[in-house]
Amino acid sequence: MPNSITTTGTTKDPLSTKFQSGESIRDWVKAHDDAVAASTPSGNTLTTTWPCATGQESVSTNRLPGESDEAFKLRHIADYLPEMLDCPPVP
Repeated sequence: MPNSITTTGTTKDPLSTKFQSGESIRDWVKAHDDAVAASTPSGNTLTTTWPCATGQESVSTNRLPGESDEAFKLRHIADYLPEMLDCPPVP
């Protein structure tokens, strides 16, 4: 069973992107980024979790006062991407 990158805190929880056979890690992450960008936050915390070589990694982002949904989602993506560079998702 392929692994998934999963985000919670959206109206479609859990928002999961499964690794597709033949897909690059970059394309897998991009597909999840696109899904997060197209989602609607359901509250004030977004959390993304993914499998990496050392186990599950997770990054949470809390909404700033007055922050729009769009800015919140983009800031969350910007929060988790550097962590994925340090511990890349494992299919």
